[in-house]
Amino acid sequence: MLTPDGDFWQQVAAYTLSEIGEGVHVVDRYGITLAYNEALGKMEDLRPKDVIGRNFLEVYPSLTVETSLFLEVMRTGEPINKRIQSYTTINGKEVSVLVSIYPIIIRGERVGAIEISRSILKESGVTRQEIGPLTGSKQVKGVKPKGQTARYTFSSIITRNEKMKELLAKAQRAALTDSPVLVYGRTGTGKEMLVQAIHNASPRSAGPFVAQNCAAIPENLLEGLLFGTVRGAFTGSYDRAGVLELANGGTFYLDELTSMSPTLQAKLLRVLEEGYAQRIGDVRRYPINVRFVASLNVSPTEAVRQGLIREDLYYRLGVVQLELPPLCERRDDIPLLVEHFLDQCNEKIRFRRVKRVSDEVMDLFMNYDWPGNVRELAHVIEGATVVAEKDCIEIWNLPPYMRTLHSSSAVAVAFRREEGSHDRLRGAMQQYERQLISRVLNESGGNISKAARILGIPRQTMWAKVKRLGIRQHV
Repeated sequence: MLTPDGDFWQQVAAYTLSEIGEGVHVVDRYGITLAYNEALGKMEDLRPKDVIGRNFLEVYPSLTVETSLFLEVMRTGEPINKRIQSYTTINGKEVSVLVSIYPIIIRGERVGAIEISRSILKESGVTRQEIGPLTGSKQVKGVKPKGQTARYTFSSIITRNEKMKELLAKAQRAALTDSPVLVYGRTGTGKEMLVQAIHNASPRSAGPFVAQNCAAIPENLLEGLLFGTVRGAFTGSYDRAGVLELANGGTFYLDELTSMSPTLQAKLLRVLEEGYAQRIGDVRRYPINVRFVASLNVSPTEAVRQGLIREDLYYRLGVVQLELPPLCERRDDIPLLVEHFLDQCNEKIRFRRVKRVSDEVMDLFMNYDWPGNVRELAHVIEGATVVAEKDCIEIWNLPPYMRTLHSSSAVAVAFRREEGSHDRLRGAMQQYERQLISRVLNESGGNISKAARILGIPRQTMWAKVKRLGIRQHV
């Protein structure tokens, strides 16, 4: 008699999901989609592969912590039976479905939830009173839809690197909260991409995403830009809302925070602590309801040590800290990124398609230190794609600084590959020299003078080489 095991039930589940007429959506405790079937995809105009692995709030940007029935079930542990849920999907489709949601509880712990959805249009014999009130949320008027300012999601971040995967998992968990986040890493590592992904996976994703580069604005103008001004506060001033007000209900991102003066940092700290801000020249205060995210090009502790960031502001902003590794520490991602950037460039340059890079170019890429990180790689690929004459990028298509590095890089690669062995460059040359002289001596019947003439070197030099290399003469 068959005793069903894990593989047995896995196949049963797979066939059931593919054949059942109702929509099925399963998430874990963090809201990450584990299962999503074709039936639900037809209702929402989405493909399972585009949903699985993503946070469900990222897929349904109109839902919030308060309006999501999924989160209600995971919060209370109580099932919901036959309730209408209305929402907008990530592709802009408005959907209303009849849902039943059940918590998944293992050993007394809530580890996720499963939702069964039915199309309201196909339901018969069920009244609105029986299924309960309409539940959901719609786009707030005056709020820009997701994607106009924050276009990146977690699925936009390409990686197979284990360190990056751990970072993204941590970021996805942080996205579900309202805690401040501090992202740091070298220039070009993709800090703003990660910040946008956090916003789009957060309960605030339907709200605005406002980014402010602190280094791009002179200090005397930055305060007015952040907090706003009132008419008459100073010469030429007028009533204008600050970017903090504009970010209300969404995410406020401060890039290059180290460029902000300590005085302005103290005012920002007060906003973080009190939740209120004040326009320049105004006596009134207005409430601020934003999720703060900031980024640095150096480690936070180093920034504090150098006096670039106030210590109290660091503790307030650094509740969740995410360090993006440089590209030289995630070399296993380089082939994936090259393929991705080639696809992007081919979309822009439609008259010619570049399919790959040569082995020599990939070898150089894998051993180059990439001081400009992912941004530098993207620009190198774009430039090489433009000038490439065929469907393959060669060394001579690369920027001049990379071409000049090629020779020395090739030597460095050889040394790196032979690390730990005795075949260094000098040893390899000696081995080749020994083999060549031995062969010529053998062909010359062991005649030193004849062998020296063939090789074009003096007889005395030939004798010295034979002795130094320990070559036995064949007579």
